[in-house]
Formats: sequence, structure tokens, C-alpha cells
Amino acid sequence: MSATKTISYISGPSAWASIFICSIFLLTQFNVSVLSPVIPAIGDSFSLSGQSARLILSYGFAGYMVGQLVWGPVSDRINRSNIIIINLVLYMLVALSAMIVSTETALWGVYITMGFLAATFTSVGNAILKDRYQGDDYVKMVANVGVVMAAGPAIGPGLAAIIVTFANGAWQAAFLLLGLISLASVLGFSICCRYSSSKGPLRTQEDLSSSLFRNGRYFAALFSFSLPFGIVISYLAVGPYLLQQYYALPLHVLHIGFGLTTVVYLLGAVIFRVRSTVMTPVVALYMGTGIALMGAAALFVTATLRPHDAWLGLLALSLLLGGAGMVVPAGKAATMGQVDNAFGTAASVMKFVQSACAVLVSACAAVLYSAQNIIPLFLLYFGIVLLAFLGAVLLSRQVPANKSQ
Repeated sequence: MSATKTISYISGPSAWASIFICSIFLLTQFNVSVLSPVIPAIGDSFSLSGQSARLILSYGFAGYMVGQLVWGPVSDRINRSNIIIINLVLYMLVALSAMIVSTETALWGVYITMGFLAATFTSVGNAILKDRYQGDDYVKMVANVGVVMAAGPAIGPGLAAIIVTFANGAWQAAFLLLGLISLASVLGFSICCRYSSSKGPLRTQEDLSSSLFRNGRYFAALFSFSLPFGIVISYLAVGPYLLQQYYALPLHVLHIGFGLTTVVYLLGAVIFRVRSTVMTPVVALYMGTGIALMGAAALFVTATLRPHDAWLGLLALSLLLGGAGMVVPAGKAATMGQVDNAFGTAASVMKFVQSACAVLVSACAAVLYSAQNIIPLFLLYFGIVLLAFLGAVLLSRQVPANKSQ
């Protein structure tokens, strides 16, 4: 690729190092999922319309998207673990500052900044995985990270709901939770995960572009998992409204239905982790997009023929999110399997496109849902997964069956 560097590899990173590497990825998911259950409370606190409140996650991902342009390339030039530690501290301070903001504009600014800093943990984190793990160990570690990141949407909303309940409904408790998690991560990461790296001179940006941006297999894998990821993020924003207002689930059943669908997302990631020793990431990506496509099609068909049928809708949503749970970690492994060098830049491009898809899809979902016609929203989901599935089909025909691919 585009960079010439020599990494001081540490053979067999400790189990504690693996845990705290995973923790920074979990924090990125918590940055979104922990706020999901308190969006209505934030809207009430600042007298926001329903659409404006649902767009808060898009604001965070806008900062996250911009951060991808910064932290990955920077990490190809200076020590990666130091960047993680510094930005974990900054993230903690910014998250805690959200508890004292008094205006809507200030809250948006804080959350955009949190997204910008959280970009570090995935773009640089993915580069750290490539630095410290190789071959089958790399695929297994990516699968582990996939399970951890899928756990974010599965347990984040419930954990936040419990904390906020003990705080008598104060939405600020969700930001306190994020601050405490980042504190734990920075302490563990600084102790267990620091490593030195010696880098040689980088080639020019023109050389980087000519190598990375001509890698068709890299972008085929990238778009195949980034588009379904956008659906996952949009579901965190509109899911509670969808289940309550469209499917008319009572409040106590609403939490069960939302929890069930997010746990199925986690299950998809677990299936990829279990099968990662015998199934290549490309094959898993192909299977996951196929499952998600069946779910998206079922969601559209049931909304057309059996509107407001909650249990059919939940079944279709479970297929869609379960397939996406397999797609996201498999897609990351397949994407980074196409590059050999300049890992920070390649990971940054990957996360930039992924976050751009999240911003686009979640914003479109918020607008379409607000139009009070659910069919266009489900049609959007179907079209997105269909494109992802076609990309995975092309990739599976072009890439040799190799576990590192």
C-alpha cells in the first residue's frame, strides 16, 4: 500500500489488552445506543419537535464522520495508543460537560464533539488490530470486536434506562454513564494496551490515493456492510417510535420488543464469531446480507399487506437486524483484509464511509417516518440491503476463499 513502516509487534497480546481494546469499540456504540432511550426526554427538556429530537443521532454521526478524516491518517504518523488515551480523556470531559448545558445549541455542539472524538476509537482501533494481530488471530479478534460492538445496541438502551430511572428520569444521567465508561476505558487501556511503534517515511498522499482508491475489492466490501450499518443506526433513532406509534405496542411491551430486536443484532455478531474459524469474512458477508435482505423484504411486504401487525413486524425486524449483526463484523474483516499497509488511513476511510451511510440513512429514516407513511421507510430499507447484497455477491465471486480476505 502507501506507507512504509515497521511495527514493533507484541506477540500474543494479553487477555487484558484484548479486553480493553474491545472496550474502546464498545464505547463508540454506547455513544449512540445509550442516548436512544432518552431522546424523547431530551426533546421535552428543550421543547424540540419529534423530528428534531430523532435527528440528534445524525448530529453525533456527523461529528463522527468528520473525525474519520483526521484520526486515521494522524495515527499513521504518531503513536496510536497515545492518541487513544488522550482522546479518551477528552471524550470523558466533554461527556460530563453535557450534564450542565442549558441550551439546545450547546447540547448539539457537545454531542458533535463527542462523535468527533469517538471516531478515534474505531479508525485507530481498527489499525491497532492490524498492528497487533495477524492471520487467523486477526479474523478472530475482529469477530470478538464485532460481538462487543453489537452488544452496544443490545445492552446500551437498557443500561441507560436503568440509570436514568434511578436518576428520577434525568436524561443527564446517560451522559454521566458515558463519562464513567470512558474513565474505566482510559485507565485499563493506558495500563494494558500501550505499545511502541517505529514508522519509516510515508509516501505522498498521491501514492496513497492511487493505491487505496483503486482497490475495487476494498470498496466492494466496504459498501456492502456500511449500508446495512446505516439501517442499524436509523433503527436506534426511530425504532422506539416505530414500535409505539406504528405497531401500537404498550410501554411495557415496547421495551421487550425493542430489546428483542437489538439482542438479535447481537446474535448475528455472535454467529459470525462462532463460525469465523471455518467461514471466510466474505462468505459471512454474503450470508448476512442475504438474511438481512429477506428481513427487509418481509418488512415491506407485511407493512403493505398486513399493516400494523406487530408480531410479523418484529419477526421481519429481527431478520433484518440479525443479518446486519453478521454483516458488520464480517464486512470489517473483509474490508481490511484487502489492504496490507497504511492501516490507519484505510481504517479511517472505512469508518468515514460507514459513518456517512449512518448519517444519510438515519436522517432519511427520521424524515420518512415523520411523514406518517411507513411504506417509503421500509422501501428505503429494502433498497439499501439489496444494494449491499449485490455488492457481496460480486465480492464473493472476485475474492479467493482465504480467511484473511
